[in-house]
Amino acid sequence: MDIKTEEKNRKDFEQDREGCDMLIGIDVFGKITFLRSISQKAFDVFGYKEEEVIGKQAVDFIKGATENIANAQYFGRLYASESAFRSYRRVKTKNGGEVILESYLVPMYNEEGKFTGHCGMEFIKEVNLKESDLAGK
Repeated sequence: MDIKTEEKNRKDFEQDREGCDMLIGIDVFGKITFLRSISQKAFDVFGYKEEEVIGKQAVDFIKGATENIANAQYFGRLYASESAFRSYRRVKTKNGGEVILESYLVPMYNEEGKFTGHCGMEFIKEVNLKESDLAGK
């Protein structure tokens, strides 16, 4: 990623805090280290509590991420990179539906300055409910 793209992503991150649905932390191995639902919408739509996802691989929640080796390798490289990035992903919800998340992730460092992963904001962009969810409405 070039410097201009990274700078733009960092500016977007700072400007777009309003409307954030979740905060997430992902370590260099792709494991979720924290997840905070900021809005009730996030919990209602995503359906998982923090304790249900901590320590799990982020790719396990991304639709199609583990279905072939190329996708798994792509996400592995992305989470191990020391760059800020913006992404859109189809994420599986607890009830079997899916949601499109827009993410702004920036590198995290420990006290010694060592890269430890990413933290960022998640915005719910589109919700696709299961047919069974719609049947009772």
